[in-house]
Amino acid sequence: MYDAGKIAWEDENGSTSNLDIQRDYLITLGYSREILSDYFSAGINTKLFSSTIVEEYHATALATDIGCLCNTPAKGLTMGVVIQNIGTPIKYIKKADPMPTTIRAGLAYRLDMPRKSKLTVGLDVVKPNDSDIKGNFGFDYLIGDLLSLRGGYKLGYDLENYSLGLGTRWHAVQIDYGVVSRENLGFIHVVSVSFRAPTKVSDNVIVSSLSPREKTKLLVNTVNNLCERGMYLEALSKINELLEIDFANERWQKLKMQLGKIIRIIPSDTESGKTHDLIRKSVLAYLGVGKNEK
Repeated sequence: MYDAGKIAWEDENGSTSNLDIQRDYLITLGYSREILSDYFSAGINTKLFSSTIVEEYHATALATDIGCLCNTPAKGLTMGVVIQNIGTPIKYIKKADPMPTTIRAGLAYRLDMPRKSKLTVGLDVVKPNDSDIKGNFGFDYLIGDLLSLRGGYKLGYDLENYSLGLGTRWHAVQIDYGVVSRENLGFIHVVSVSFRAPTKVSDNVIVSSLSPREKTKLLVNTVNNLCERGMYLEALSKINELLEIDFANERWQKLKMQLGKIIRIIPSDTESGKTHDLIRKSVLAYLGVGKNEK
């Protein structure tokens, strides 16, 4: 929602009233998925835009965003491109204006930091259909998969220059806040609330309220998922939780022994690339998890 505040408005009869200058709403439904394993992903947004000026003139429009993301051979480096706002024009009374169709392309580099923190630095180039090329630079520092600290700087903009923000995530809910400086106009505050549907296995699911049978099933699925992703140390910790439930289980005892041997050689392997894919498949074959690859 965008709210431009109120204004003293005088109608044709000379009567004055306080009216909302402009109020806009944007509803977005997005879907994305990996197409080529860990290398290439694509996504699409469908958007409904509604706008009202001085509480009298209304306009609605439909738009679509299409984008893709590619993991490069360089570890932590990704690049992407997106075309935004392909859709119907905006018409308040008679004259219709096209949607602000925009092409974006950019690079991002993610660096793993101590204590499960991650630093992501991004740079993108933007070409709107009604202005010159612009640039954006920013960073996101994620602390413990819980709190994000963000900052950015804009190049080529007439009014905007820098922005700051933070975000937090709890299970499937994410809340983000940002403030953008506007020259001679103060600040714009941006708040978003996102819900992300949980994946088939979530490391953050609270299992204390589950029955022993449900907890066992969840832990087994988690172990399989962690092994598939090459996170062998984390898988071993989950095996220990399973053994707390049933220490005499021979399958889990054997898996613990096998994981112990693997960890002494390679504690984890989450990198992308054909070689690392083959390593993970070989380990899965040894552990008896998933398909027995040749």
